[in-house]
Amino acid sequence: MIKISEIFHSIQGEGKHAGVNSIFLRLSGCDLQCSFCDTLYHKQGKQMSVEEIKKEIKKYNSYNLVITGGEPLL
Repeated sequence: MIKISEIFHSIQGEGKHAGVNSIFLRLSGCDLQCSFCDTLYHKQGKQMSVEEIKKEIKKYNSYNLVITGGEPLL
């Protein structure tokens, strides 16, 4: 199970893939308490299986997946 804050479709706004139609998989949960963190809701989230995540991602018309937010090593 992976703790997910949200899954949504948007346009990538930065980096090499700026302007690309993308799916954002925002993870939840972090114990680092970084002062610059822009993810204020990092403690909330829903536990999802890999199969549930794949099913949700398939709803969007994009091949670019951006995994962001949270601390993935938790």
